[in-house]
Amino acid sequence: MSATPESSLLAGYAGNTYELANTQTGEPTFRHCQTGEFLHGHAGAWKEALEFYVAYSLIQSHKGPFTVYDAGMGCGAQLMAFYFAFLQNKSISSLQIISFDLEKQGLQAVLDHLDVLPYAQPYEEFLRRCLQDDNWQMQTPDGRYFSWHFQKGDFCKTIHDSTLPLADFISYDFFSPRSHPHLWTYEILRTVYEQATGKGSAPCRLLSFSGATAFRAALLAAGFFVSAAPASGKKSASTLASTRLEELKDELLDERWQQRFFRSPLAISPLEPLQNHEVIKLAITQHPQFKRTTP
Repeated sequence: MSATPESSLLAGYAGNTYELANTQTGEPTFRHCQTGEFLHGHAGAWKEALEFYVAYSLIQSHKGPFTVYDAGMGCGAQLMAFYFAFLQNKSISSLQIISFDLEKQGLQAVLDHLDVLPYAQPYEEFLRRCLQDDNWQMQTPDGRYFSWHFQKGDFCKTIHDSTLPLADFISYDFFSPRSHPHLWTYEILRTVYEQATGKGSAPCRLLSFSGATAFRAALLAAGFFVSAAPASGKKSASTLASTRLEELKDELLDERWQQRFFRSPLAISPLEPLQNHEVIKLAITQHPQFKRTTP
């Protein structure tokens, strides 16, 4: 990606601050002061984290080691929820979570308001450990391992870290394409695909609240297979992607979506360089997802 759009968007932007707020249904949540966006929409933090991100990760039925990219850690709802899932599923031999964010202000905000966030109260010690250390691990009494790593900084740069492990699941939960468009482009998602999946050699699922056409097109162009998913509580549509077509059984984007893409004036992010427009269009035209033979 060209550095110019990214640097102009982030100029003078050193981090995130949050203030306590309520969802439209009255659940306590946080408002991101820099963008005005509310976290977790209608559902509330814990319900969205468990019933959306954790459920679609398939970690609850997984056996063996599991690695999560917590892309957009924010106030830590997914971080706590995946730790909870690890404790519940004794068949997971190890859980590794890599959390990406500019800093840890969201975790501090949760600790400052534990009295009104009952879902977070059992994780007070856990959150304080995450605030204290950027890397730590622990062993459960039954011999299983949990490890956490905080990947601090601008995701457009930190995702290029060649030491990152491959991911089984990516929670792609940054602020919206409207407020942070540089995090939803073809170039960044291609890097995510290559870093998290070993250029597609490893099975990996990605879930996001966004159902934007430009986001889905960028995922397809990056190498993922893509389907619609039920609403997360933020939007009326969301997106599930995978490196394996067979993992997407419902709501797979089909030729009708492909046709709408070519008709849509919002099909490609305005941040995309012109040369990427043709790359994305060609990828959508030739993507094997749209060349399936119906039995």
